[in-house]
Amino acid sequence: MAYRRLCAADLPAVADIEMAVQIEPWSRAQVLEIAGLLDGGYVAWVAEDAFGQVQAYLIAQVVIDEAEILTIGVAHAAQGQGVGAALLVFGLMDIRACYPDVQACFLEVRVSNAVARTLYDKNGFVEVGRRKHYYHDPVTGAREDALILRCDVIEHTYSTSNE
Repeated sequence: MAYRRLCAADLPAVADIEMAVQIEPWSRAQVLEIAGLLDGGYVAWVAEDAFGQVQAYLIAQVVIDEAEILTIGVAHAAQGQGVGAALLVFGLMDIRACYPDVQACFLEVRVSNAVARTLYDKNGFVEVGRRKHYYHDPVTGAREDALILRCDVIEHTYSTSNE
């Protein structure tokens, strides 16, 4: 896999992955709008395979001294291979290198998303809050809490290990 900054041409593939893997996906229009926001505080990365096909994406927003991961997704065919972990590390290291004022990175994750929670834990994210009934399952109508996680961007060493 190759890891790089997202460009506008990647967005249709990102939208396809988003729609396929997220329980509550952004709409195609929302994903495509990212192109106009990349110079306005949004930053994004992709992982592409040897054929140049986008297999994963990470979209974040940087505001002054904080970053927030807004969405991350890995195509079904690339899941379980460390692609998401490597992309997360790539993005966090790029934030550290390109946005020296950023001290912390935040994200929200479903309480039930054990795979993502393990990944974030391995990369220094710690729980700092909870949003009650934040997520909605469009199929069952059930509500689920979101954990608010924080990572110290400056001082942390990141891990792509799946162990």
